[in-house]
Amino acid sequence: MKIEGRDDESTCQVLRELTLRNAQLTLLRRIGVSV
Repeated sequence: MKIEGRDDESTCQVLRELTLRNAQLTLLRRIGVSV
């Protein structure tokens, strides 16, 4: 889904942010479960 180069960059940033958030949530869940 390519609209514009600029949009692609912003989309990549959003995906990166979502990935980081998901990773943090996963780590928190694992720590919470283990503890």
